[in-house]
Amino acid sequence: MFGMATWAVAASEAAPLEAWNVIGESGQPTYENGWSYPRGYYEKPAFYRSPTCIVYLRGEAKEGPENTVAFTLPSGFRPEGPSIFSSSGAGGVLQYVTVEASGTVTVGSNHEGSTSLDPVFFRAAGCEPSEGGGGGEGKEGKEGKAGEGIQWKGAYSPTYTYAVHDAVSYEGTSYISIKASNINNSPSEKSSVWWEVLAEGKEGKEGKEGKTGGGSSGEITKYGPEAQATMSEAVEDIELLVWCIIGTMLAGTFYMMIRDFLKIKTRA
Repeated sequence: MFGMATWAVAASEAAPLEAWNVIGESGQPTYENGWSYPRGYYEKPAFYRSPTCIVYLRGEAKEGPENTVAFTLPSGFRPEGPSIFSSSGAGGVLQYVTVEASGTVTVGSNHEGSTSLDPVFFRAAGCEPSEGGGGGEGKEGKEGKAGEGIQWKGAYSPTYTYAVHDAVSYEGTSYISIKASNINNSPSEKSSVWWEVLAEGKEGKEGKEGKTGGGSSGEITKYGPEAQATMSEAVEDIELLVWCIIGTMLAGTFYMMIRDFLKIKTRA
């Protein structure tokens, strides 16, 4: 891999969460082939691996033969394959730093100059990014206040004085009082001020359809002008018949009166 590394890229992920591993210190890789670091304000060569498995190098290397191994990175801090980085040497001369899969770091510089390792960074072979550990268990919270239970009072009564949390039933629905001194306040009419719905009653099931009656349906008769005339004639006939009956009865009675009168007259 060959590329131009910059400070901006390296600095974006190089915020260390642990100490840098400084070359030459106790327990760390040693310098090879006469390489060392410039004295003074320059940082010593060091390496670091971030939680995202990116290995960073820093510092200045000098006084070693050109294109020789300056030090070797330990296992876990090596790239998957050869990686070549461009850097600047003494006097602004372009130099190269090569990191092999074996961990060797070769610096391209002469004996009199120095080379910066700051542009070197790569992904460590076989490394899996670590996930942040979970935070510790928090402290137990304070015990909450005891809740106030619902007091069931049965069917609503307009003469009873209800307190807060008193519950009643009214017209199939349960209500809970939300104010004290609650008297003569119908739940259905003043539920938003004095009451809240606790449990609304469900609508009953629809009843079964009734059986069809056994009687035959009668026909509706409409009377037109002709029917009305016929009815009038029938009424007149009935009246005539009634008068005939009355006349017959009167005639019979008159006949009997005459007969009795004649009988009396004959006897005399």
